[in-house]
Amino acid sequence: MDEEIRAKSKLKWNSIAKPLKGLGDFEEVVSQIAAIHGSALPDISKRVLVIMCSDNGIVDEGVTQSPQAVTAQMAELMGLKKSSACVLAAEAGCKVQPVDIGINADIKYRDDEGRELILDRKIRKGTRDFAIAPAMTEEETISAINVGRELAHKYKAEGYGLILVGEMGIGNTTTAAACIISMLALNIETYVGRGAGLDDAGLRKKKKLIKDAILKYGLDRNCHALKVLSHVGGFDIAGIAGLIIGGAECGIPVIIDGVITASAALIAEALAPGCSAYVIASHSGREAGIMPALEALDLKPLINGNMALGEGVGAVMALKLIDLAYALYKNGTTFGDIGLEQYKELSVGKA
Repeated sequence: MDEEIRAKSKLKWNSIAKPLKGLGDFEEVVSQIAAIHGSALPDISKRVLVIMCSDNGIVDEGVTQSPQAVTAQMAELMGLKKSSACVLAAEAGCKVQPVDIGINADIKYRDDEGRELILDRKIRKGTRDFAIAPAMTEEETISAINVGRELAHKYKAEGYGLILVGEMGIGNTTTAAACIISMLALNIETYVGRGAGLDDAGLRKKKKLIKDAILKYGLDRNCHALKVLSHVGGFDIAGIAGLIIGGAECGIPVIIDGVITASAALIAEALAPGCSAYVIASHSGREAGIMPALEALDLKPLINGNMALGEGVGAVMALKLIDLAYALYKNGTTFGDIGLEQYKELSVGKA
């Protein structure tokens, strides 16, 4: 990142006729984007939401109230630009690209005129049930990571200035919780949530499955992130981790969504230290594991909205707010414009 550009960006913010740091974290995010792009006025007009879609074998154990077929159905809805994220992304001027990285079904990738609906990057038809065997082989895990990395480089070459990430995969709050709890040695009773809506019995089963898997595979805090990911993760998490690593490699900021994408960011940082500096956290989410993951990465969410929709919806909502902040950054009236002396940053001690 270009720290001189970051400093120049902050000076530009201070020149605008408003209190110093009046937009708080939004000023920091705009300066972060500038530093990543190496330009005090980066072009972020071209943006894409990449939705990694994959199935998880752990659903065979009854950790969700929805059937696995919903993943394919929702992916096809995304291909038609009719899902929740697609509706919001259209308002934000954001392209949506659903990716089949591991859906356990044969789906329609193109419409009748041959136009691409869903990108086919399927590694395998769903992961294995991690209660029985590791979810993925190491080779499959690395392949999924590289799908994300290659897409990040593709979008960089095509002139995109921002990548947003989302996911779709029934059962993936279980895989995300297992990854976060393993990586951070968190208390299972506290940091396993209900996902899309489990009753008390379902939640108890979900907690036990994660606890048993962590013990079975030896997934403690000192365990390598690749082992954690391959044993209890998913293709969607691996693909998003690759997008984050690829974003850092080629200099594109990545806006993450909820707990599943936060688990991917945690994995990505462990595999490629420093890449989390290229990540923007959109919201604090409803699942308990998201905040410990963000705090471990020193990321501060922009929105506290009690959201848990998935698909990248939170990332798109944060994008709209970033656009508003960036409009002020580019076009705001300066103190010089109105002949006033601007605020000065003062050193402040204890009163």
